[in-house]
Amino acid sequence: MLLGGQAGINGSVHFFFVAQVLLLPQAASLYLVVLFLVGFLCVPLFVRLSERFGKHRTLCFGALQSSLATGSFFVVPAESFGWVLLIYVMVGVNFGAKDLLLRSIMADVIDQDRVDVDAERSALYYSSVTLTDKVGMALAVGIVYPALDLIGFTVGGANDQATLDGVRLLVAGSPTLITLCVAWIMWRFPLGREEQRALRAELARRERQGG
Repeated sequence: MLLGGQAGINGSVHFFFVAQVLLLPQAASLYLVVLFLVGFLCVPLFVRLSERFGKHRTLCFGALQSSLATGSFFVVPAESFGWVLLIYVMVGVNFGAKDLLLRSIMADVIDQDRVDVDAERSALYYSSVTLTDKVGMALAVGIVYPALDLIGFTVGGANDQATLDGVRLLVAGSPTLITLCVAWIMWRFPLGREEQRALRAELARRERQGG
């Protein structure tokens, strides 16, 4: 849900932020293309990292990297096309991998559940991932737009510097705090590589006995 909230915040204010705060309206769509493309290309990298460091630790590394990238939006100067492009590349690095890693981690949780209760409930678990992700996005939109109204932001109109700084704080600060929370929560996640191997071995043993 937290990562869904991060995506909801970024997506709901992207065009406003790029056009009126960064003063680069013509580049707004390009930045999104770069974000998605980099995210797609970096998925194999995160798969390799997860094989070496474990899924939850790799997710934490990605979350920390994302927090540094989104935090950079608060200091990047307006009309700095190249610097903003670099930030979107950095944000994109973990864009696709986080969903892949979360669902892969959920597969380990499902294995643990099968060992604990001897029942197959994978559909319930995966649907809960989808549901919480969408709830996070919806909550983000429901919070961000009233927040923009609260700070006095006018879409397409004149805004003073204090208002623009408020938008920067919203765009940079909220996702940064969210990803830091994700890293903190997941760092001590109990199902690492060794635990997952043990679960698979136990499930394989039960299948042999059942067969």
